[in-house]
Amino acid sequence: TLIAEASALNNFDMNKQITVQCDSSQNALGCCLLQDNKPVAFASRSLTPTEINYAQIEKELLSITYELSKFHNYVYGNKIIVNNDHLPLVSLLKKPIDKIKNNRLRRLKIKTYPYTYVLEYVPGPKLFIADLLSRNIVHKTPVSEIEMTDVVHTVQIAPELLISAKKFKLYQRETLNDEVLSLVLQYYKDGYDITVQDGLVYLENKIVIPKKLRKTILTLLHETHLSSHKQKFLAKSIFYWPGINSDICNFAEDYSLCQKLKRNQIKQTLINHEIPNAPFIKIGLDMAEYKSSNYLIVVDYYSRWLEIIEIRHKDTSTIISKLKPLFSKFGIPMEIIADNMPFGSREFLKFANDWEFEVNTASPHYPQSNGLAEKGVGIAKKILQKCKEEGHDIDLYLLNYRNSNVANLDFSPAQLLMNRTLRSKLPTFIDEVTVKRSRVTAV
Repeated sequence: TLIAEASALNNFDMNKQITVQCDSSQNALGCCLLQDNKPVAFASRSLTPTEINYAQIEKELLSITYELSKFHNYVYGNKIIVNNDHLPLVSLLKKPIDKIKNNRLRRLKIKTYPYTYVLEYVPGPKLFIADLLSRNIVHKTPVSEIEMTDVVHTVQIAPELLISAKKFKLYQRETLNDEVLSLVLQYYKDGYDITVQDGLVYLENKIVIPKKLRKTILTLLHETHLSSHKQKFLAKSIFYWPGINSDICNFAEDYSLCQKLKRNQIKQTLINHEIPNAPFIKIGLDMAEYKSSNYLIVVDYYSRWLEIIEIRHKDTSTIISKLKPLFSKFGIPMEIIADNMPFGSREFLKFANDWEFEVNTASPHYPQSNGLAEKGVGIAKKILQKCKEEGHDIDLYLLNYRNSNVANLDFSPAQLLMNRTLRSKLPTFIDEVTVKRSRVTAV
């Protein structure tokens, strides 16, 4: 045929509109550069063994990056039209890069950034040149053309999941046995924004939970005994199934203790304090008593990090002995807001002078001036009641509390204080360990 002959190719004219057709078949890529609907250049190559396993939408975007690279000398610096027959690709490439959750698609799109192009959908029958080339390979891809980044990224397509081997195998098995997800495993290559890795299905980097395991996840979330809003915050970056938010709310409503504690919450009028611009610069201290036991409550004004420290005695020396190791972990605060006694005692003020921090004590007539610590006492008592009445581990509860979001913010105390999410019994993605966030100046 004429397309196979070099003499059929037209000379390139830099003043004419450039159109590039690109397509991907099961085993190869094909592309053709056109001007006035006449071919100027064409290329095709086979897919590597790794690329053959790509989802179809990934193959189609790969064909675009291939033609841009192959025809770089023609297209760079020019505004071109790219024709492709995969409709989902049009909407995908309109998304901002941070909205594309699939790591491979995100990486491939970044490769197109040096070029100026408009993607147009063309039905397959009209994309006959690129389609023909993708099914009749001109060049077999040599090993040298496989980029090392592609090799590295094939090892990890979905985010790395920090989960015990026992749970991982359970999720694998139930995903395979689930009547819906088993079909997803077979048809995920049809262009949906999903990823399959090691037998698990991910939607926008969230693990899709098989129906049989959803109650287990709901129970695990409920073991935090946090509000349904905070449970949804914990779940939203890790899990997905249709109706997950309503399931969390309905599951929480079935527990009488949680509803009783919710009804008993008393809102207090608080005096606002200036929010510091860094964690553990300003903290609130208060004392709490529950079931004949005494507790020192510590709240960070910046991150809302909460500490509940059991103490045998409420004397100043005992409190100081508990604060010293705390300061060695998080740093010495510049200011402590606390009630007058025992934090206004001579011994405590000497400790403040030696360790170089200020103490601002609340007036007995205006305890709301230490409102954040007072609120911390209320939260602490609720935590203690839940843990004591249901036999839960208070340290595990605090771990989940510190991983849940602060009111009116999409960040948790752990993220604000430590810039990371803490690993808990809930599966956690490795990229959650270091969370990049904008600077927060007020809570």
